[in-house]
Amino acid sequence: DHANKLGHLNYLDEPVDVYSAWIDACEDVNQRKRLERSRNGREEVRSPPPAAYDDDDD
Repeated sequence: DHANKLGHLNYLDEPVDVYSAWIDACEDVNQRKRLERSRNGREEVRSPPPAAYDDDDD
């Protein structure tokens, strides 16, 4: 499905147009996956931030 977003490109398109279309398609896929996860009740779980590291021997 996301490959169809790139289907409108042709040989006259500039490289920046191809790149922009590719980025847009990637963002669409990521958004759909986020929505899918939230519908399934799976929240995004992240590790806690690392604790401050102090190497001084006070």
